[in-house]
Amino acid sequence: MKIMLIIPSLTQGGAEKNFLQLANSLNEKHNLSFVTLTNKKNLQSIRLNKNINLKNLNKDNAKKSFYQLRRLIKKESPDLIISTIINASFITALVLKSFKNSTKHIVRISNDINYIKKSSFVNNIMFNFVSKFSNKIILLSDQNIELVKSRYPAIYKKCQKIENPIFSNNNVDISSSNKIICITRMEKHKNNEFLIDNIISISQSFQVSIDLYGDGSDLKMLIKKYKNYEFVNFYGFVPLENIKISDYKIFINCSKFEGSPNSTIEAITSGLLVLIADNLKYTLPSSIQNLSTTYGRDNSESFQENLITLLEQTSNLEIEVSPTLDKNINLWESVIHEVN
Repeated sequence: MKIMLIIPSLTQGGAEKNFLQLANSLNEKHNLSFVTLTNKKNLQSIRLNKNINLKNLNKDNAKKSFYQLRRLIKKESPDLIISTIINASFITALVLKSFKNSTKHIVRISNDINYIKKSSFVNNIMFNFVSKFSNKIILLSDQNIELVKSRYPAIYKKCQKIENPIFSNNNVDISSSNKIICITRMEKHKNNEFLIDNIISISQSFQVSIDLYGDGSDLKMLIKKYKNYEFVNFYGFVPLENIKISDYKIFINCSKFEGSPNSTIEAITSGLLVLIADNLKYTLPSSIQNLSTTYGRDNSESFQENLITLLEQTSNLEIEVSPTLDKNINLWESVIHEVN
């Protein structure tokens, strides 16, 4: 089968990593092409298999890629398109409605449904359009499936759950020091100022340090703002596999929204103590949803109270969770067979 995968870019996010992994796995049985809509820098350590045709439409914004993508889809005439991230899925659905074709469209919703529906009017419009005109919608959790069933029954029959994958289970002996790690993008919605400001507040009572890994538009601003705090360290983008996670005791993810929190999953399955905003819980695979500590999003009192509890813990978690990538790929093959 001729399959085209479409994504905005290959920046450092978890959705991008999962999509690359999906492409490489599906390539064993299908003829694949992989399309990025923008010219953003590739920060993924995973590489596409050499026989997958990679096309970069080289636009500075996904929405500007409409005409190039339309020409490409008409030329290649794929049997199936799989898209992820709402703006890429919207452009793809719009292109497919603009001319007569028999191409099927599967959309992977890479965020919690609640976030997409509440985040902005534009995202809401894009989600509604994609939901109406796609053939299948892949959601992250049972909670998202139930939400669609109760609030959006018209699209419920299109939906299927395929969770974010667990790539490995590597329990490590974590550090006994109060070292905290955050692996994220340095962008406004990742809530890094909230995180650092609360760490600074706690540092008046606890000896702590935090290392932040990741690149983004806010990095220079953050470095300048917190340059006088020796216990706040920025390392820029470093591939996850090159970070010695056993040097840390606590992992924190403060993001206002999240789609594929691979670093959080890695931290949990490694046995680190993990603190996340409560809105992120249902982006995690069901088998590990209850293995992290949650706080009320944007609630400093809740954040500090839960972090202090973790700082006072003297042992890490013993996690027994099996990798789920093979199971996920089997589910994808089943969905592809059903749609076609």
